[in-house]
Amino acid sequence: RIDMYNGSGFLGSTTVADGVWSYTALADLGDGSHQIRSKTVDLAGNESSFSSSVAVTIDTLRPADPTFDENVMFKNSSTPLLTGAAEIDAVVTVRSGTTTLATTRTAATGLWSIEVVDPLAQSVFALAATATDVAGNMNSGASAASLTIDTTAPAAPTITAFSSVSSPLTLVGTGEAGATVSISDGATVIGTAVVGGNGTWSFTTATLAQGSHSFTAVQTDAARNISVASSPARTISATQTAAVLGADTSNNNNVALTASQYVAD
Repeated sequence: RIDMYNGSGFLGSTTVADGVWSYTALADLGDGSHQIRSKTVDLAGNESSFSSSVAVTIDTLRPADPTFDENVMFKNSSTPLLTGAAEIDAVVTVRSGTTTLATTRTAATGLWSIEVVDPLAQSVFALAATATDVAGNMNSGASAASLTIDTTAPAAPTITAFSSVSSPLTLVGTGEAGATVSISDGATVIGTAVVGGNGTWSFTTATLAQGSHSFTAVQTDAARNISVASSPARTISATQTAAVLGADTSNNNNVALTASQYVAD
């Protein structure tokens, strides 16, 4: 017969049939690491020495629910990279409804990343993630996220024509709600503004430097698609700037011009 032990604790016995034996533990070993070893006992009661120990880990605990780094995602790729956290070495599966989008294994850092292989259409997807640990336990809760695929660049924003020229100068315009507008003076980006829910934005410059100015804007949507630049550029001539700032360039007199005054340099 074969006597089975957990460390030095006797578990039970089984018999050998045709040189083969198997044993099913009748007692709960409990979660944790166990050192399983055996002895052979012949018909005369003679015992062999212990076999080498086999490490067995019992794990009946479900892993924690995996998480997404972002619960609301906007991606400008049809095969986006998704990231999150889960139990170390767990297998993470991301699904949309009943469709499995991708599967990966969590790194030793507890982080996972996965690229969707089959291209997704431009749409909104409800995602769910599950984690299965090395013992086969699956998380019990729900890990949900929203994914919007948007690969279309927004239209160019607008900058409203000036009715007056002053320093600083407030620029206003229109764009896609929620987009970030980047404003440039010539080739230099001078600031950003977020388009409001009504589709408008505004930005106030710093004090204008002497010389001419040419303002344009581009907008970046939530999925990071970038538009072309606004057209036409809104310009201020060097003559207008000089008239507004005066000789000391400090604009102490708060001068403002109509857009049609001193337009020629």
